[in-house]
Amino acid sequence: MLITDHPEEHEEASAVSPQPPCSDIELRLQVLHLAKEVLQGKAAMRWETHKQMEDITIDSLIEESKKLYSFVTDGKS
Repeated sequence: MLITDHPEEHEEASAVSPQPPCSDIELRLQVLHLAKEVLQGKAAMRWETHKQMEDITIDSLIEESKKLYSFVTDGKS
């Protein structure tokens, strides 16, 4: 059993409704940002392990974004 000092905080937290699903454009922008982070992480790991520079091109960013978007939407779009 969980005992809290402020029961009203628990009530407020449970009263918050979930956010509505984001629009297609919002999802695409989020996926684009995630793809950028993934490619930057890969480039950093390549530098740390092999001391090789790996450029992140717009084309590679778009391709990675398409893969992630397809995965997230389960290929429905």
